[in-house]
Amino acid sequence: MKHQVAPLRLPGSSAFAYAMLPLRLVVWTVLFALLFPLLLLMGTLRAIYLRLRVGLPSQILAKGTRGNTNDPDVHYPCIHLFTKPINEPKMRAALVSLCAENNIQEKDLLLEFGDEAPLDWPSSAGNWPADYRIKSLEGKLTQVGYGLQKSGKKFKMKIFNAVEADMPTVVWFCGSAHGWDGSANFNFAKELYSRYAGNAPNAVFQAPNISPAAAAKFDNSFNFLWFLTKMPYHVGQNIGGLLWTTIKVGRLH
Repeated sequence: MKHQVAPLRLPGSSAFAYAMLPLRLVVWTVLFALLFPLLLLMGTLRAIYLRLRVGLPSQILAKGTRGNTNDPDVHYPCIHLFTKPINEPKMRAALVSLCAENNIQEKDLLLEFGDEAPLDWPSSAGNWPADYRIKSLEGKLTQVGYGLQKSGKKFKMKIFNAVEADMPTVVWFCGSAHGWDGSANFNFAKELYSRYAGNAPNAVFQAPNISPAAAAKFDNSFNFLWFLTKMPYHVGQNIGGLLWTTIKVGRLH
């Protein structure tokens, strides 16, 4: 069956979701009150420590980032969906070559293929479970759970291939959560599938040094103080959004 457009059903628009809203707000408030001051203190102390220990902001972030290493079992999990099966040798070659450009060797990555084809496309927008209808894993393992499983690998990916035309092929993608942020994981996946398709490689992993002109602005003492002043707002915004996303996971339809 080809994917059909279903009526739009907004998450959180059901009667159950409305009934649970007061409880979610209470849980969010309690967790935010506990975590916000702790994380703000940690962030502020780390910023001051790096300023005193390492030096100017342009030295701390000479390449725009700091301390981002690819660590075993620290993953950024997400799902990719396709309408065609994926060829294992072609995917492995593309994956090994791309990971090597960020110092992830073949022994540190895991590419595996499930022996089960996913079920058909969902019949409605409200029928889209996290494990995407991998029948034998329903109620047992989701893609997030797979990402949390210990494997000792810095990158891993599990593919459930379709066996019929226009049926879904599902990829459980687990990138490096410490080495790459969300945008970097997106760019990695985009380049991975581009190379798989046979396109010329692009330089995804770039780390140019900060320019002298940018460093001069970056190192202005007022800018560092302004950074500390804005930290409560941005820490609150991040932890608040993360908590709200976490506590509303579940039955929202």
